Amino acid sequence: MEKKTFITVNTLEKSIVLRDNTDLNNLPTAYNTTKRGFSKILPLLETKRAELEQMSMYSLMDYLEKASGLRFRSYCAMD
Repeated sequence: MEKKTFITVNTLEKSIVLRDNTDLNNLPTAYNTTKRGFSKILPLLETKRAELEQMSMYSLMDYLEKASGLRFRSYCAMD
């Protein structure tokens, strides 16, 4: 099964980047704007990564924000 959302985690910079694999015309991308709560989300990303990658990018953003307190910003990467 193909991933709906691609997740990139950089532990040194405490950053998470999400890319929507379903909308290839606009290439929606999101990244975290805050670092507080980053350590809370790492175990979740490690244990449930396959499940999380099957969620839509915007649903995943909302889920991660509620689970950790991180804030995300999204943009259209095609421009």
